[in-house]
Amino acid sequence: MSFSARGTLQCYDTPQTGIGQVFHSTTHRRLPSVKPAVMPEPEHDPEVCLCFHVQRRKLINWIRIERPRRAAQLSECFGAGTGCGWCRAYLDQLFAAAKAGEPFPDLPDSETYAKQRADYLRRKKRPDDGAGQPS
Repeated sequence: MSFSARGTLQCYDTPQTGIGQVFHSTTHRRLPSVKPAVMPEPEHDPEVCLCFHVQRRKLINWIRIERPRRAAQLSECFGAGTGCGWCRAYLDQLFAAAKAGEPFPDLPDSETYAKQRADYLRRKKRPDDGAGQPS
C-alpha cells in the first residue's frame, strides 16, 4: 500500500490475472492495472529527473494514478522537471505516450543519459554568441 496526496491506494491480487487491482481509498474507484511487462525491473529502473532522483517507474505510476491533463503537471511527481530542465523533453514524451495509449519510451543507458545532461548544463551556462561577456 502506498500513500497519495488525495488518499491511500490499496492493492489486491486477483486470481484471474495475478495482477493487483488498485483501489483509491477515498473514491473507492478501481484504477487500471499495469501489466508487469510495461514496468521496468526495480533494480534497472532509470532516473529520469537527475536533480530530484525521480525514477521512470514512479512517473509511470503517477501518470496512471493521477491522470494529468497537461505534461506540466508531471512536476507534481516529486518535483520532476523543475530543476535544471534537462528531463522536460522526456517528460513530454512520457505524457504523450500515456495520452495516446502507446508504450512508454525507453531512456538511454544511465551513463549516456548523465553525460548528455552534463553537456546540456555546460551549454546552458555558456552564452550562445558571447554578447555581454567582458573582454
